[in-house]
Amino acid sequence: MISNNFKTQIIKVFWVISIFFFYSCKSITVLPTNKPVSNVNINALIDKINTNTLNFKNFKSRIRVIYDDGKKKEQVIVQMRVKSDEIIWLSATMLVPIAKVIISKDKLRFYERFQKTYFDGDLKAINSILKTKINYNKLENILLGKSFVNLNNYSWKQISSSKNYILISKGRNNIFNPTLFFNPGSFLLEEQRIFLPEISEILRIQYANYINIGDNNIPQTIKILINYEGVLRSIEIDLSSINFPEKLNFPFEIPKGYKKLDL
Repeated sequence: MISNNFKTQIIKVFWVISIFFFYSCKSITVLPTNKPVSNVNINALIDKINTNTLNFKNFKSRIRVIYDDGKKKEQVIVQMRVKSDEIIWLSATMLVPIAKVIISKDKLRFYERFQKTYFDGDLKAINSILKTKINYNKLENILLGKSFVNLNNYSWKQISSSKNYILISKGRNNIFNPTLFFNPGSFLLEEQRIFLPEISEILRIQYANYINIGDNNIPQTIKILINYEGVLRSIEIDLSSINFPEKLNFPFEIPKGYKKLDL
């Protein structure tokens, strides 16, 4: 006859094994690979992608911006400073200073020296310029190689690819319909495509040449492309002198005598 003590021990072992398998199945990990895994666990993949989240107080970089509309190219050098989740500051030069921009959570301010004009108003003005609906966080994410949207706030579907983990959003309430391309080895964002409903076009943003500084992965090359009014337009951004200073200032003062713009 089996003793009660033996039964108790068997039950304990059973529960230990059950708990082990429960947590083993629950803690699915997506490992780095040369090629993406088909039918990957989406939640586990997102967890891995989120380990690349930027963690900084201040960001500073010199950037070269090249605009190409198919007919001509224009180049400008920009000093960019960012206070995480608060301020984006840009100062542009073409041999001499030509413009400054400062963007905060709710305001957009800029001035340019050619026509001696300025704007000081609501951040929503950007939406009228770009024909879309974006906010400060989305702008910061685009400039620093992060997803346009919070991955945890959307449902995703994997698209088969031999090169990238490609995620497309599911659901009718998502006006931007983002498609995201992640490197299967580093889980870094290599491209995102965003639908702009006001002009019914796709904005493509490509990232390359990531550099790791202080556990932050920053793309050194960003290319923004859109086919608008039948013309393919591109903006190439090359970042250099990247650093994360402890202190950073954001000087901005609209010169006297400039004319205010109505956007």
